Amino acid sequence: MWMNEFEVLETLSLTADEVDTVPNLYTGARVLHALMEWTNANSDGWPYWPKPGQAASKLMETLHDRHYALRFGSNRDGSPLTDVCDSVLVHLLVPIKSFLKRQGVEYDAELPWAALFPVV
Repeated sequence: MWMNEFEVLETLSLTADEVDTVPNLYTGARVLHALMEWTNANSDGWPYWPKPGQAASKLMETLHDRHYALRFGSNRDGSPLTDVCDSVLVHLLVPIKSFLKRQGVEYDAELPWAALFPVV
């Protein structure tokens, strides 16, 4: 599973519209967007460097699975849009934090999005 830049931006917008209902998905979308922006600034770009996408693959899969409900207010079967719990969000973000650490990006770096990561 990989989301292109348009899909990342659309998901960020959709989760922002539903932030009261899905705050953890919104946080995940913000982290994914920030990772995409960081990737674009530090490489040939999001579509060309596979490692950031691999680190975010489970997060992208989770966001993509809820995309229909985000657009239409409920899942295809009529069930309501649901958020992920805090522990699931942390689980989805661990590979991204690990990837960034391997790239030499410190958790306390001057990145505006570092504070988005829940403290583990």
